[in-house]
Amino acid sequence: MPRRILQRLLQSLLECFVLFTLTFLLVKALPGGPFQNDRAIPDHLRQETEEFHGLKQTAWDQFTRALDNLAHLDAGTSLRLEGHQVSEIIGQALPFSLELALAAMLFAAGIGIPAGTIAAARPKSFACHGATILAMLGLGLPSVVLGPLLADIFGRHLRCLPAIGWDLSRPETWILPAVTLGLLGAACWCRATRAALLEMPAQDSARPRHCLRACLVAALASLGPVFAATLAGSVVVEVIFRIPGLGPHFLKAVETGDAPVIQCNVLLYGTLIITIKLLADLARLWLDPRSTPPGEDAWGRLRRNPATVTGMVVLATITLACLVGPLVPLLPDPGPQDPSAANAPPCGAHCFGTDHLGRDLLARVLCGGRISLAVGFAATLVALAIGAPWGIVAGCAGGRTGALLTRIVEVLCALPSLVIVILLAAILAPAAAGLTEWTLATTAWRRETVEPLTTLVPLVLAIGALSWFRLAGRIRAQAQSVATSESVRAAHARGCGSFRILIRQILPKVLGPILTCAILTMPTVMWFEAVLSFLGLGVKPPLASWGGLIESGANRLLANPFPLLIPAAFFSATVLALHLLGHGLREPIDPTPPAEDPARSPDASPTDAAG
Repeated sequence: MPRRILQRLLQSLLECFVLFTLTFLLVKALPGGPFQNDRAIPDHLRQETEEFHGLKQTAWDQFTRALDNLAHLDAGTSLRLEGHQVSEIIGQALPFSLELALAAMLFAAGIGIPAGTIAAARPKSFACHGATILAMLGLGLPSVVLGPLLADIFGRHLRCLPAIGWDLSRPETWILPAVTLGLLGAACWCRATRAALLEMPAQDSARPRHCLRACLVAALASLGPVFAATLAGSVVVEVIFRIPGLGPHFLKAVETGDAPVIQCNVLLYGTLIITIKLLADLARLWLDPRSTPPGEDAWGRLRRNPATVTGMVVLATITLACLVGPLVPLLPDPGPQDPSAANAPPCGAHCFGTDHLGRDLLARVLCGGRISLAVGFAATLVALAIGAPWGIVAGCAGGRTGALLTRIVEVLCALPSLVIVILLAAILAPAAAGLTEWTLATTAWRRETVEPLTTLVPLVLAIGALSWFRLAGRIRAQAQSVATSESVRAAHARGCGSFRILIRQILPKVLGPILTCAILTMPTVMWFEAVLSFLGLGVKPPLASWGGLIESGANRLLANPFPLLIPAAFFSATVLALHLLGHGLREPIDPTPPAEDPARSPDASPTDAAG
């Protein structure tokens, strides 16, 4: 036990150093700078500011200076707000973010854990169906959809709760932001608790002490990932409800290139996440659970799972509608504007109504679905191209190589994903112009055809680059299970080569789990795209994705609710269908998961379960 605790402490220190180094490199790669919007600043003032902040030093000198400042707990001064210390800015905003995260976690634990316990105690009852509905709402409704809806219903129509703001002395201001941010965690804790109790042996399930221990184990297994998703999601919720937390400061710093504020925000987010995960892992080391669910015929289990079949039907229907719908002659063209028909309600000519510019809403939603599904599919392929080979090698190599690759994945899983994705999207955005010119020079395509497509490439790369390591963790666990099986050991004993064993024994058995991992990764990818588009960092006009349509509809919710509700319904249905399909396929394809600690596996992440 002391050795494992020491290893976990050292790993947390390594995660903090990697987080600091990666943040420094990403900030250095940001385009523009703190003076990009100050055209009239005198040269001597610019030089004095650059010398004061060390912007003219070499990258290594800046890195060592940043390390020295970190050792002395000196965050420096803001480049955007002259004369303001970063610690002062963060100190004013941090209490709001921590209060919001704590309220969301309390809501998630107070709803999710009891709901999962009741659902496991009374299967097929009304309580079980209620827990299923809670999990579906949490997984299918992202905060960019749920927040504006709750603010409009309870804040503007019913007028029973404040629609914006946060005041610790007024508990009514906590409810809407906490519910918006905590519903995902409640869904994850509900699923984890219910699964842990259902997997208990029959003789143990009748003992309250064993049931309580299983609930604690399930809650601790999800505590670190749920807190990570909650803290990262607070960036969006603070923007929606206009809470003066860390999120607005971080987004403004990315926009203006304020490196000290960006570094301090990312380090603070990452340190909090690493600390909570460390405490949860130490508590799990004390409890040390073990469980193995039984397996049965794959296709039989799949057919008897109506949720999985429903997910397949819904996903196929929406995908077919997005691909074929815009080609139907009866559907209006989504491009032309008709101000005389602006904000029209559903009618015969426009079955879902029109937006604020008079464009047919159904046509725009189907065209936006093409973009969202294409970005989600392409970014999943990028993550799969990196994560699948990495996971297979890490699982099959063993020894120091496998341990090193596994530790790298665990360190990367500790990073605040949404915050890093925002930075990567801002860094890669200028590359779209160069890619456009290269494509025009090497092909005969026209600029109006090429330019909208090339703007999607940096977005796909940014999202895929932050999604592969969780997928690699899942695949590593499956490959390790197959590599240590009796059939592979027998093949080694017969003198078969490693390459032959990999092709004939290991790959065929991990292709199914790879498919389920890819399906479960796609909701996370689509969630990243929707959040980036909602914040104005994703798909750019004239293209529109579901996230961009949701952002546009949320800004004009009072005038017409349909531009928000329709794309939100399509997005939520697609994400939920992917979850139902992925989780339904996971057990039939791989009924016997590897015997490893589920809390230490990078598979345990609510952002993978909910995007």
